[in-house]
Amino acid sequence: MQVGGLTEGSGNRILGSAVSSEKCRVTFHGRNATLIIGDRCSLDNSNFKLYDGAVIAIGENSRYTGSILAHIGCLVTLGANLQANGFLNISSAEETKVTLGKDCLISSATIRSSDMHPIYDLETNERVNMGADVTIGDHVWFGQESIVLKGVTIGSGCVLALRSMVTRDVEPNCVVGGSPAKILRRNIRWHSNLPLRRGLTDHPSMIRP
Repeated sequence: MQVGGLTEGSGNRILGSAVSSEKCRVTFHGRNATLIIGDRCSLDNSNFKLYDGAVIAIGENSRYTGSILAHIGCLVTLGANLQANGFLNISSAEETKVTLGKDCLISSATIRSSDMHPIYDLETNERVNMGADVTIGDHVWFGQESIVLKGVTIGSGCVLALRSMVTRDVEPNCVVGGSPAKILRRNIRWHSNLPLRRGLTDHPSMIRP
């Protein structure tokens, strides 16, 4: 793990250590920022940038690959048992929070709690694209190249189809797809085990008790 930016005397901290951190870089761009690494985490091919007072917390037994940008005062929390098989890229600004629950599975995904640049109404001079928290429940499966935008809450047990762009809240246990994403099916459950033969119940652990 490579650490850059302000270190000694800055109040910046790294708490915990990864069991694997090949090509992992942490850069502090301010003061009093904290990176928290849970037990038994792997952080290979990852990049973390933290500004003043930002906190990034990664839950135990997680495998993370990707980049996290936490601007001033932002909080990014990844729950335990996160499995990122592809890149998970998170951008946060405007003192927002990004929260993922436990047991999430990532094919590859992008999460943004801010557009990073302001847009104003010409007549009123009001800003029309304020940043907002992103909250994602437990056991959510992010399909390849899925995107979650600012202000979205996704319930537990959901599946985001390939290249979904989620711009609105999603109730629990749904499949969503499209751009912007819409609910395609309700009342579903999914399992991380790969069926070795055709049929949903080929693997014993897939059979509901």
